[in-house]
This record gives sequence, C-alpha cells and structure tokens, in this order.
Amino acid sequence: MRKAAREVRPNEAQGGEGHTGGTVPSETGVAGMRSRTKPVGDNGDKSSALDPRPVIAGLTLRAAEMRDCRRILAWANDPATRVNSFTSRPIGYAEHRCWFEAALASDQRWLYIAQVKQIPVGLVRLDQEYAGAEVAEVGINVAPRHRRKGLSDPILRQIRRIAGARGIHTLVARIRAENEVSIRVFERAGYRFVAEEKTQTGLARRYEAVVQIV
Repeated sequence: MRKAAREVRPNEAQGGEGHTGGTVPSETGVAGMRSRTKPVGDNGDKSSALDPRPVIAGLTLRAAEMRDCRRILAWANDPATRVNSFTSRPIGYAEHRCWFEAALASDQRWLYIAQVKQIPVGLVRLDQEYAGAEVAEVGINVAPRHRRKGLSDPILRQIRRIAGARGIHTLVARIRAENEVSIRVFERAGYRFVAEEKTQTGLARRYEAVVQIV
C-alpha cells in the first residue's frame, strides 16, 4: 500500500540552490568535511571487505574548495541534471557562488568532490540543515563526461561510511518520481522506499538507508 504523501519545504526538495537532491542525472553504473580533511578512499577501510561489489581503483572523496565553484556550477547546469532536479531553471553564477560559499562555511552541510586518480568526477552532499541531528539528506551529481561508468554506487558507499563517522544514523534521498534511473541507483546502494512527498514541482520519492556508526 502506498504511504501518504506529505508536503516538503522547497529547500528540502531542492537541496538549497536547485542542485540535484538525491538524483543522479544519468548513471547506469550536492557536503563533506572542511578542506583540512584528508581524502577518504576504500583502501584500508575494513567495511570494504564485507562488500562483494568491486570498487573503483583510485576513487577518493575530498572536501570541496572555492576552486571547485565553477566546476560544480557547470555540472549542475548540465541539461540532464536540470531535467532531473526539483528546480529545472538554469542556475546563475552569482546565485551559485552565494550558495556555495554558505555551504563551505556551514557546520551542517558538507560538500565532497569525488575523484578518480585525482580527476574530479562528481559532487556528493550531506545536509543536516533540514533533516535533524542524526539524519542527513544525501545528494549526488556525477560529472556529465563520467556518467555510465558505474561511479554512483561506490561514491554512495563511501559517503555512507563518512556519515557514520559523523554520528549520522540515517541517510535520506529525495528523488523525483519520474527519475527511474536515480531510483534504481539508490536501491542498488541499499536505500529503501519510505514514502511519497509533495513538492512545489511534483512528487518526490523518499528513500532511506540506515548507517552503521563507526
């Protein structure tokens, strides 16, 4: 039986400035620690030994920095990204920079750049500003030229471990009901459907994943 939809505040659905929330624009295979944090990878992480799925060699997450501002904007304004976002209009640079600087300064929103052998391949975000102390919303946007390479799943697994290290118990992804690709990606990553939620632009499907506290 379908669970009742509830109204979601615009910022919850849009992830701030209109970047993708839990969505992955096109991937068959947008918040992290500050810049002083060392990159986080699969090597040496004991939880990797429990997961039979292959890892991406050289995949790490590092804290986003101001030098990433325009790169992230370009990824966000990719046509496929806009179509799958809760706000489809293009994002202007001034608006984006304001959002980005606030995100870097926040102690409740963390942006990470996913890298493969030091090459930036995507953005992943943890956001506690709307979810609560032990719950965080997750958003991911793989760079257009690096889609269809199976990156979403290992990125989501890494951010899940980072969330556990922060004491986060539950990760929430809000995905447009029409975005079947993203739904499959999050389901493969261990997220389960919880409810439908109303937004200003239509229905969102809420998925949740329990995090193992480190």
